[in-house]
Amino acid sequence: MRYRSKSIKILFFVILVFFVGVLGLVVYNFFDQKSNANAVSAADFNAGNIIDDSVFYNKNAMTADQIQAFLNNLMPNCYPYGQSAVSGFTPPYVCLKDYHENITTGETSFEKGGGAFSGGTSAAQIIYNAAQEYGINPQVLLVLLKKESLGPLTSDTWPVKSQYKFAMGYACPDSGPDNTANCDSSKSGFYKQIRAAAWQLKYYKDHPNDYRYRIGWNDIQYSPNTACGTKRVNIENIATLSLYIYTPYTPNDAALANYPGTVNCGAYGNRNFFMFFSEWFGSTRGDVFTPKPSSIDIADGVYFIS
Repeated sequence: MRYRSKSIKILFFVILVFFVGVLGLVVYNFFDQKSNANAVSAADFNAGNIIDDSVFYNKNAMTADQIQAFLNNLMPNCYPYGQSAVSGFTPPYVCLKDYHENITTGETSFEKGGGAFSGGTSAAQIIYNAAQEYGINPQVLLVLLKKESLGPLTSDTWPVKSQYKFAMGYACPDSGPDNTANCDSSKSGFYKQIRAAAWQLKYYKDHPNDYRYRIGWNDIQYSPNTACGTKRVNIENIATLSLYIYTPYTPNDAALANYPGTVNCGAYGNRNFFMFFSEWFGSTRGDVFTPKPSSIDIADGVYFIS
C-alpha cells in the first residue's frame, strides 16, 4: 500500500504540473492577446476617421485625480534646479505635474518658488475643468498638449516658463516666415491655452460649416507648403473634421511609414495625434473593446481607466 500511495502521489504531481502549465499558457496568451489588441502602427491611421465622436467628446473619460495620476506617472522625477545651465533662464523649473496657476491673476508656480501655492490651480484641474466646461475628452486635451507643446511638456522634466506660453498651439497659425508659427501674444499662458483650445474644439463642433474643410470629400494639404500637393479625403465625422480645422494637414504615405520621424513635404500633427492617443489610451474607436486592468495603470505604453 505504501508503494501504491507513492505512485498516486507521483501521478497527482504530474497532473498538477500539467494543469499549472496549461493555466500559465492561458494566462500568457491572454496578456499576449491583450498586448496585441492594443498594438497600433501609423499604417492604421484612417485619414477620414481619425477618432470617433463618442471618444472625442467623452468629457467624463478621466477625473481630475486620474489626470494628476497620469501626469505623475509620465514624469515621476522632475528637476526644479535643472540638470545643466540654460542661458537666460533661472530656477525653479516646473514640471507639468507640479505646475499651478492662479487663473485670475496669471501668477504661476514659476513666480511662487515652484509647485503648489495658495490660490493656484493645478494643471490637472485646469485640464479637467476645461474638458467639463466644453464637453471635450480630457484625454484629447492631454494628447494635444503633447502634440503642440515645446518639450513636450508631457515629458520634459525641467521645462522653462516660456514652454507654457503656447502649450496648445492655440492662436499660432503657420503664417510666419517660412510657414513658421505666428502666435498671438494676447492668447499666451497655460490656463488660457487649455481653455481656449477646448472652447475652439467645441466651436468647431457647433459650427462645422464655417471653415475650409467640411464633412465629406475634401482636398487636404500635405504640408504648409502648397507645392507639396493635397490628398482627397472623405471626412466622416465631426471629431475628425475638428482635428483638420485645428491642424489643417494630412500625413503623406512617407510620413506614415516613417513614424515618428520626418520626411520631405511631411506634416505630422494628425498622424501624431492618432499615434499618441493610441499609445496612451488605446483605441480611438468607440465601439472597440480593449481589455483593461482594474486600476489606474500605465503598462506597455498604454494608459487605462477602470
